[in-house]
Amino acid sequence: MADRVGRRGAACCAAYNDWMLERLVGTSERIKVAAMIPTWTVEGALGDLQRCAANGFAAALVPMVATPGWNHRQWDPCGTRSPRQAFPSR
Repeated sequence: MADRVGRRGAACCAAYNDWMLERLVGTSERIKVAAMIPTWTVEGALGDLQRCAANGFAAALVPMVATPGWNHRQWDPCGTRSPRQAFPSR
């Protein structure tokens, strides 16, 4: 069940990010777009952070509460780059 929820959640995030990329990213200097990051797995979160940062997104949306909590070492790979490195001034 959890696996299926994670796959669906990741697919929803990917669909949202793809739509934002097609419709809004790079259309105006005045529009800054935030990517929706799937947090069901660290690998999925890291992959989308890198993909979205490389494609011009300016920020990332993550849930306020994570399991385990955001200060858990499992999330270290996502925090090894500062937000300014992942999303340089755009």
